[in-house]
Amino acid sequence: MAWSAAARGIFLLALLVALAGCGGPLAGGSVTDEGLDGETGTVTPVPLPEENGPTEVEELAPGLSKNAGVTDSNRLMHAHAAALANTSYTAVVISTRRAPNGSMGTRYNRSVRVESSDRFHYILRFEARDEPRRTELWRDSEEAYEATTTNRTTTYQALEAPPLPTLLSSSDLQRLFNRLPTRVVETAVQNDTTVYTIEGGPRALPPLYDVRFTARITEQGLIQSYRLNYAVEREETRRTVTVEATFTGVGETTVDRPPWYEAATESTQE
Repeated sequence: MAWSAAARGIFLLALLVALAGCGGPLAGGSVTDEGLDGETGTVTPVPLPEENGPTEVEELAPGLSKNAGVTDSNRLMHAHAAALANTSYTAVVISTRRAPNGSMGTRYNRSVRVESSDRFHYILRFEARDEPRRTELWRDSEEAYEATTTNRTTTYQALEAPPLPTLLSSSDLQRLFNRLPTRVVETAVQNDTTVYTIEGGPRALPPLYDVRFTARITEQGLIQSYRLNYAVEREETRRTVTVEATFTGVGETTVDRPPWYEAATESTQE
């Protein structure tokens, strides 16, 4: 059986979070000439400052230097992907949009526990004032189910080999590194691994304002976490958007059957 309409809609929704103004470029959408939040405008790359004469570059991680921050976003993203390849991990991306008074407007909380490319558990929680929704996808080899909960009612669907969802768009993260000047602000050692904290911005990228981010990167190039903040104006109203992501449990994540597994198998038996 192919993907259900609900499953296709959920993944399309996840990809369009940024363009809908509920997430940001790192939540799975795309950075285009419409801006990071789907507004009409042109995003102009930020020129790097010119140095007076040659500068010695001390590399801390692939594509990351002590004096210049991120110098090669392509190398950094390849290192991040390599750190997660052929191993287990847990990824979480939370996108929150707030009203001018600080109250939460919408929140997308997406997480995936990955044991292998064909064994994972994905959860999408959508929070709003009146319509919270939750969708889960679980796969173990050839067996896969979707559970969708709306208004406290859960429905189940058997799926045919759904692909592993991608919560982080590497191309969008590259664009962010390229358009904001970055700098290393802290160095720490965790479990015999050196971790660097970098900051980017603040910078105006009309129609976005006060665009800034913080990321933690290991010496191997794994992006352990990042936090992106920006403001956007629509109809003379300024809203703030925060996107937070973490990659944890590398090599230690396991995936069990969800608690609703028996209900799903019973309700989808032919």
